[in-house]
Amino acid sequence: MSMTLPLTVSVAANCSAAVPSIVADVVASDNCTPANQLSLSQSPAAGSSVALGAHVITVTVLDNAGNSATANVSLNVVDTTAPTVVSAPSNITVSATSTCEGTVPDVLPDVVATDNCTAAGALTVSQSPAAGTVLGTGTHTITVTITDAAGNSTTHHVTLLVKDNTAPVTNSITATPNVLSPPNKSVPTNEIV
Repeated sequence: MSMTLPLTVSVAANCSAAVPSIVADVVASDNCTPANQLSLSQSPAAGSSVALGAHVITVTVLDNAGNSATANVSLNVVDTTAPTVVSAPSNITVSATSTCEGTVPDVLPDVVATDNCTAAGALTVSQSPAAGTVLGTGTHTITVTITDAAGNSTTHHVTLLVKDNTAPVTNSITATPNVLSPPNKSVPTNEIV
């Protein structure tokens, strides 16, 4: 009896996979029973649900005299599905300081993600640039990465606007004395330099 080994299948949304039918791929022969009359079976049966991890499919070949032979096939069930972002911020605005810089906020508490195999609390969530990083005024991108236990990851981008909300400060005003109005000694507004 022979076949290609080992087999790898990916889990579905429920973190389990269906055992594939492998008897059609088994090549077996017998000294008395013609190959087309051999009885082939597998355990677990094709379509059975198996969890993430390593499993063994046992193939049994039975001839007309009741003699049997078995072979084991390794089945590796893997998770290839990346986590899904359920909710996360999309746009954030922070005010620039007097030095025209803003601090990147921590967006991670606002990120909610799910995965087909890894519990939400066990997902690894990170952001770049890190919270506390100082950036200049303008538009920036915070990249949030969510990774499951199998190493599959997905990213979400948050737009960060560092906005200058500070009005200009007038440091000095000069006026030429001959433009002062005699009655109230005030400077006409169109003469301020």
